[in-house]
Order: sequence, then structure tokens, then C-alpha cells
Amino acid sequence: MFINRLNQLYKPRRVLYYKEVTEEGIRAFYNGEICEEVGKYADAFGTYDYPGLFFVDALDNKEVIGIEYRIGDERIDYPEDLKSVILDEAYYYQIEVDNDVETDPESIRKRFELIEKDDNAHRIYTDLHIKEDPHVISVFLSRYKFRILYEWNLAEDRSIPVINDDLQNLDKNMLYKMAFFDPITDHYNWNH
Repeated sequence: MFINRLNQLYKPRRVLYYKEVTEEGIRAFYNGEICEEVGKYADAFGTYDYPGLFFVDALDNKEVIGIEYRIGDERIDYPEDLKSVILDEAYYYQIEVDNDVETDPESIRKRFELIEKDDNAHRIYTDLHIKEDPHVISVFLSRYKFRILYEWNLAEDRSIPVINDDLQNLDKNMLYKMAFFDPITDHYNWNH
């Protein structure tokens, strides 16, 4: 298995409109076919992403096909023919993998446990740790790839002083490391 892309994401509180699907509907999703009831809302104003396959703990982790919308915007025509559930704000770690990998929750968890051991999950400004019981796992199909989002815990957020230009509260060790070490190899750079 080859991981093509790693990314950290934040999603605010939002609403998932979804349709419960059969095994046949799930197989169709993996073959690139989104059920029309959800697929017709792709690219609609106010959506956060494309339709995807979701495992949501509030829905007993059964697989549903759904699409996420931002909440409370009077300009949005929310779907009236789909069930919905509110999803709380959360941090996610996203990977993009070839579409021949297993995407059941247990296989996904094992994959992300391996990623957590790597430095990619622990970045200069945000340090994420895998969530023991994620509320949401999402799988999106993109050509011959899967984008998988797994909910993580934010252990430390060092971006607030940077955003607020608060020089007094910047982490001096972090600044030293940024100035004199290469972020990829972790070896001294030319400044050093």
C-alpha cells in the first residue's frame, strides 16, 4: 500500500445528511457510483466535501452514504429528503491511498496507528494523537484513490501565538528548531 498524501484537517460543527445503504449500495460506492439521492447534492452551495461513506458512532458505526453541510446558513437549500445528524467540530488526519485497500473501521484504525508512530502526525504547530473511539470516519472516492479521514485528538496547538502575533508567548525552542533544522530531514540547515 502506498500513501500518496498526508494532511491534517479541522472541520467545524456541521450537519451530515445521509442515506442508509445496503451492501449493494456500498459495493456501488466503491465502484464509483454514488446513490442519486445523495449524489445530486454534490457541489451544492454550503457543502464541505463530496459525498462519501461515513462511519458515525451516533449511527452505531453502520456505513451510510452522506454529504456534510455547514449549519444555520439561510442561503443554503438543505436536503429535505435525507436523514441528518449533527457532527461536532473535530481534527482529522487524512490520507490518500490506492483504492484496493480495506476500508472497514478496524483496518483503517490499524493504518492510522502506524501513521501516529511517524513524525508526520506531529507537526510544528499542531500535534495530533489518534483518538481511541473516533466519532466519525469518512471515506471519499477520488478516481482510483480513497481519501480516508480519521478523527484525532489535538494534543497541542502552538499556532495561536503566531496567529495573534504574540511574540512573548512563542515557544523559543520551536523557533530555534525552525530556524536551524530542516523540517523534513531534521538535520542542521545552512542557517545553522
